Amino acid sequence: SSSFFLDHLICCCNCNLQKKTPAMPVICLGPICIPWTAIWPLLLFLWRPIRTTFLKYFNPELLEKEKRAVQEKKANAAPAFNPTKAQSCCTQQQCGSKEGEEEDPAVIEITTMDDWEATLAKTGALGRTLFVDFNGTWCKPCKRIRPHFDALSLKYPADKFVSINVDELSDLAADVGVISLPTFVAFKAGEPVGRFSGATETKLTALVEEHNSS
Repeated sequence: SSSFFLDHLICCCNCNLQKKTPAMPVICLGPICIPWTAIWPLLLFLWRPIRTTFLKYFNPELLEKEKRAVQEKKANAAPAFNPTKAQSCCTQQQCGSKEGEEEDPAVIEITTMDDWEATLAKTGALGRTLFVDFNGTWCKPCKRIRPHFDALSLKYPADKFVSINVDELSDLAADVGVISLPTFVAFKAGEPVGRFSGATETKLTALVEEHNSS
């Protein structure tokens, strides 16, 4: 009857609504995962050097203007750090934390651009290295190597270790050129100085040992 058919249709709809939302489409190859959302960052990463070369030959004035704007922004965000004699008379092991510094958690979660810019500026001003773990909640290799990242943050307390979910700060991930997860990037004075992608603990250790400020 029509009533039976209608009841059956409603039941099927309810069952479908109760199913879990499918996970984000990703391609995992060994120690890295590449989400479909990385297509845009990849295209952007490839486009930038092409655009720079084009402007170099056809519009050098615009290219120079953009470079000056970036330099001015960095200068305003991270002023030079000139420690006084009282601040630099001893090492961290001898005197503990420097005067006026706050005790932060070993690894902090960056969720906004304001937090990112403030952290980047602070570490640059203090002459310390900022190690960034770009990851995703759906990325199994990211979760597998996270304990090792946490352990390194405790081993090198003078530097800053942060975690960034690319789904929350996708524009930042694109700017840094993140196209696979996990990706670890070391920043000094506001600039990237080293990186690697994957969940290999020895490579992560090598990155931190090479670029730490100790």
